[in-house]
Amino acid sequence: MTYSELRDPRLSGVQFTHVAFSPDLSVCRVWYLPGSADGETTAASLKAASGYMRKRLGESFRLRRQPELRFVLDESIARGEALEDLIEDAVRKDQAARK
Repeated sequence: MTYSELRDPRLSGVQFTHVAFSPDLSVCRVWYLPGSADGETTAASLKAASGYMRKRLGESFRLRRQPELRFVLDESIARGEALEDLIEDAVRKDQAARK
């Protein structure tokens, strides 16, 4: 499945960062980063497109039942940036204390 198949401009630039299936394949959690739209608009657009996406997944993987798609906003990059800022701040304070 490609972005062009979804035909929803609100999903332009959305990046899927991680996918995890439940052991019985009934649920598929999909982590994403919003593209050009804000997080809430992207979440609503993904929810609206989930029926089509489920159908295409079922066809692509030849599953008897299509998994329920649950979209999760990936906050790992924001957390990583915050951690990086904390480390840089600690290094600056350490260097200032040594002078």
